Amino acid sequence: MAKHKPKKQHYVPQAYLERFAVDGQLSVYDIDTDRVFASSPRDVGHENGFYDYAPDTTLEDGQPHRDLSEVESILDKLDSMQGARIAAVLHQATAAPTLSMSRVLRWLCLPLLIQFNRTKLMREVLFELLNKSGQDLVN
Repeated sequence: MAKHKPKKQHYVPQAYLERFAVDGQLSVYDIDTDRVFASSPRDVGHENGFYDYAPDTTLEDGQPHRDLSEVESILDKLDSMQGARIAAVLHQATAAPTLSMSRVLRWLCLPLLIQFNRTKLMREVLFELLNKSGQDLVN
């Protein structure tokens, strides 16, 4: 059976967005149109095919990529783990208001690092570095 390839690939995890939702809705500001509208976490912070490999890329052995949604699948697992981590931090902060800021920051460093690396700009930088290093090897 073929594996379902997600079309909406979130660069802002839904688990993060849901923390800001009220009654399942977010207030979203569209910078391009200068308007605010309501939406659900499922329908914002994504781009269709964001993590897909380019169709013409191949594996090291020359074969085409078998699972174009591999990155999305890995990030989905990380999102679940980080969502649980964030929930634990929020629970602890509520239960123990004196929780030190350094402890909170240590707990949130990994989710923040992962999120930073999911931005469009970082993705473009990484692809450029990969292309440059590949070209250096050829030269």
